[in-house]
Amino acid sequence: MLTVTPVKNSFSHSLLAAISLSAVLFFYSTGFYDNWLLTWLAPLPVCLYAFQAPASKTALAAFLAYVLGAMNQFGYLPPPLFAATTTLKLPDLAPRKISCLTPP
Repeated sequence: MLTVTPVKNSFSHSLLAAISLSAVLFFYSTGFYDNWLLTWLAPLPVCLYAFQAPASKTALAAFLAYVLGAMNQFGYLPPPLFAATTTLKLPDLAPRKISCLTPP
């Protein structure tokens, strides 16, 4: 009998959900929309995703959510300035080793 095994996909649906929900919340929390409550809720999907994913995928999710959420400022800034301001945030979102939490 022929059995079909599911193919493991490296791009998970939870990653896509965390990116899209966080990006939408960030999009409507800044710029002309300026809904301050959404600013506090925007990082929560990525933070919840961080419980089940490695640090590299979490950093990717945070960066993509930030870039997609910052698209509301794309019409106001020239494209080179928009690209520069969004990519300068990459070192802030990179995973770091926290030395105070690791045992000696």
